[in-house]
Amino acid sequence: MNNRASTNLPTCSYLSDIVPTRLDQVLPSFVAKRLQRAFDLFGKSMQGYLTNEAVIVGVESRTSSRVSIPRDQETVQILS
Repeated sequence: MNNRASTNLPTCSYLSDIVPTRLDQVLPSFVAKRLQRAFDLFGKSMQGYLTNEAVIVGVESRTSSRVSIPRDQETVQILS
């Protein structure tokens, strides 16, 4: 959120390793900027959403959705 990678990460339920990185280093700048703004706006409307303990895993982060993405329990890959 502050254009710097975290120096440490909290524990996360994601099964694979997570690595701190900056959004603007892995996404086009227009996408990274819009995500930062969206996270900021959403964090202001939903208390506790945006904290120092928040972890975004890839770009597949969501708050709630009616769409379910079934995944294999071992490989965590999308089931076809």
